[in-house]
Amino acid sequence: MIKTINNIRMIITTAILSAVLFSCIGEEMTCDKELIVVQRIGEGGNVGTRGTVISSNTDLKGETFGLFGSLTPNSSAPQQYFNASARVNADLTATISPLQYWPGLQNASMRFFSWYPFSGANAPTTNFTDPGEMVLSYTANAAASNHVDVLAAVSGPAWVEGVNIHFYHTLTKVTFTFKKVAPVPDEVTIEKIEFQNVGQSGKLTVAEIPTTTTKNNKPKFVWSDVTTGSIASTPTGNKTVTEDATLIGGTFLMLPTDNFSATAKIVVTTNYGDYEFLLSEIVTKNPHTWESGEYINYNFTISNETYQLSATPLEWGESPVNVIFDKQYYLKLSQTKVQTAGDAATVNIEVKTNYDAEPYTGYDAGATLDLNAMEDWATVNITPPSFSEGVYTYNVNVSISEFDSDTEPERWMRFYVSAGNLRRQVSLQQWSADGVWMHYDVQLDSSDGGSGIMQRRKIVFTSGNPGWWEWKITQVEDTDNILLNTETILESIGKSGGAVYFYFKANAVTGKKATLTLSNTNGDNPPMSVILTVP
Repeated sequence: MIKTINNIRMIITTAILSAVLFSCIGEEMTCDKELIVVQRIGEGGNVGTRGTVISSNTDLKGETFGLFGSLTPNSSAPQQYFNASARVNADLTATISPLQYWPGLQNASMRFFSWYPFSGANAPTTNFTDPGEMVLSYTANAAASNHVDVLAAVSGPAWVEGVNIHFYHTLTKVTFTFKKVAPVPDEVTIEKIEFQNVGQSGKLTVAEIPTTTTKNNKPKFVWSDVTTGSIASTPTGNKTVTEDATLIGGTFLMLPTDNFSATAKIVVTTNYGDYEFLLSEIVTKNPHTWESGEYINYNFTISNETYQLSATPLEWGESPVNVIFDKQYYLKLSQTKVQTAGDAATVNIEVKTNYDAEPYTGYDAGATLDLNAMEDWATVNITPPSFSEGVYTYNVNVSISEFDSDTEPERWMRFYVSAGNLRRQVSLQQWSADGVWMHYDVQLDSSDGGSGIMQRRKIVFTSGNPGWWEWKITQVEDTDNILLNTETILESIGKSGGAVYFYFKANAVTGKKATLTLSNTNGDNPPMSVILTVP
């Protein structure tokens, strides 16, 4: 049974219960030893599987993950402290087996490596020869129905404090949709879908969660020592292609790759025979890669004359099928995720749907919100729709409160927009810290030969938490006419560590100011002002 954990940011909070006294000696020893217990499991995304659908953290009851404790004594190298597992209980705590205690040391540190699944014929194996890193070895089963969603996490808490474990996907999710078009062939059934000469086994070395990110800002895990093979799905149940796009073949969970070999291919077997498609040719027409935590759907269009294949990158939890009842409807959102730093923010999301409830089958026309189980740190409202040429248009207003926490680096929740039985998830993610999404510092450019007020200056930008915000200067307000190169400043873009160079005019008066508007291009942080003052 294939098990995938959607858009995961599974949070496992490990708390410390005081408790067990033991005798100790030595100046680096303490006399109290405290039991490590997992006291809460939250979930940062849905879980969807081909067999059993897991849609919330409650569906993880009974699941087991691996937990390795790496101990670094004072001025020493990392060493193994324990190698155990933890099982999720009915009350969403988890029991570590065997029980573990914080070591009775001073001036030491600990890191925790976690992986999922922990056991089973298709689970990865682990190696901690170097206790400072986790090495996962994994071979994808030749049958896609047996694939598992391999997750990894690294945590480095303060000594004897709660441990936040954030699980992330290390594989790529792949599915297939099929649709018949005119001239429509007779009955077409999908007998087999096979990848040939693609990565099947590999090794993943994890010392830290990668800071390099994917298209949708997921950690980009890179597998090494990859060997290729064939992986197939033999559809059961519904495998007939119709005029409506239909998911057939279940879910593949594949080793990520940026480059397909010249021989990597997809082979689709129908009741009419085999059809082969080179992945390198598909990528040329529809650029995409397989990245960890990302989702690719391959779309097959079948007629009497041709078999055509395209690729669509999606969010992990999205559905590639927009077909309900007897006709095709759509539900489109201007964005499906909201990401901000700690400052309060307001985001507007445009929603469009042509769902008209004809025929009526229990769903009213237009779109609705599902805010079930939302926490109170964000409020979401939807406006009455405008209606034109059969399309309902709404504005969903998302208001996020300020977030400044010394214990939680980020928080996450979601809501849904529905039209008929079409359903779209919108994720909300906010990072704590000082709240500022971008810091800036005005400096003299030491490489410039000018002097005094005419020496070239630069504005150096440094991203706030989580460190990957990108920026664009969208407005320059210079009413005092102090800037010499306004044209080259406007529309400048960059990321953390980037800089913008500028000059003050020779006649600029001390104390006069110009204001630049800095906009966030890869998130939803509100614009901020950059003030330039003549020295």
